[in-house]
Amino acid sequence: MLAYESKVTIAAPRERIWAVVVDVARWQEWTPTVTPIDAIDSAPMGLGAKFRIFQPKLRPAVWTITDFRPSHGFTWESRFPGTRVAAEHWIYPAEGDGFDVSLRVRFGGIFGVAIGTFSGRLTRGYLATEAAALKRRVETAGQRT
Repeated sequence: MLAYESKVTIAAPRERIWAVVVDVARWQEWTPTVTPIDAIDSAPMGLGAKFRIFQPKLRPAVWTITDFRPSHGFTWESRFPGTRVAAEHWIYPAEGDGFDVSLRVRFGGIFGVAIGTFSGRLTRGYLATEAAALKRRVETAGQRT
């Protein structure tokens, strides 16, 4: 298994961070790495919910929530022949004030490591961009309240 990760510390309460992370339909408002995210069914955000995600430079993919812990984070996975990609979004207490957010993408399966290696630069760039954009979105929202 091959994994890439980006972490960021956000000076905000967990609930404010979670509200932005879990509202996947609005991600396109704050990160350029996502264009639309469409719910595939009417299931609420949670275990088993499915979404079609569109991202620049990537083919649209269906992602299914495989781990969901309210106010703490979630993992969703996309599968295609010989490959499984998991994207994790977790919130942890920081050593100082605020919370750390970990964004991680893991590639598995027969072809997963090769695909992950080939797309490593793009994946690392997207993770860093998303972490910085999330920090901006959450901390700016806190200044408006």
